[in-house]
Amino acid sequence: MQDSTDIESLQETSDTPERSRPAGAPGKTKESAVDPVVQAAETTSRRTLIGLIISSVLATVSAITVAEINKCGGTGSHSQNFDTPKADSAAELSGGVFDNNDNPIQGAKAMLDGVPGVRSVETDSDGNFTLKDVPIKRGDKVRLRVVKEGYRPRIEDVVLGGTPPRIKLEREK
Repeated sequence: MQDSTDIESLQETSDTPERSRPAGAPGKTKESAVDPVVQAAETTSRRTLIGLIISSVLATVSAITVAEINKCGGTGSHSQNFDTPKADSAAELSGGVFDNNDNPIQGAKAMLDGVPGVRSVETDSDGNFTLKDVPIKRGDKVRLRVVKEGYRPRIEDVVLGGTPPRIKLEREK
């Protein structure tokens, strides 16, 4: 039994402390092998990891919910699409500008109010214009403004993708 005595003696003199034993357990109790600072750091790391996992789960659930709402079209009269318009879904608005005698007006400036990023255009010799890359979906209303020196400015609400507007400008008096 010399071997078991040697092992016990090595355990007692070892530089590596033994983990604490439950109260009432046989043998010597020694100090915990884990420093309180290390325990606190491990606890903080675990809490941080749990927080990250919870955040990831919530973000995933949120994304799935928005996708389902968009897929189903929402419910009731308050449905809306949460996606932002994509460049490839941009619409165009074409129309014509004429005077009171139905003569085309060349060089009139057509622009959209409240739609940033859409450049104004001038009408051609036939009075026609086309505003391109309008980041609004077809079927929605936009406010069209047409101006020309010597004429009163004209503002009209028009539907994208609807009948092309025929704008009549009146001469200033």
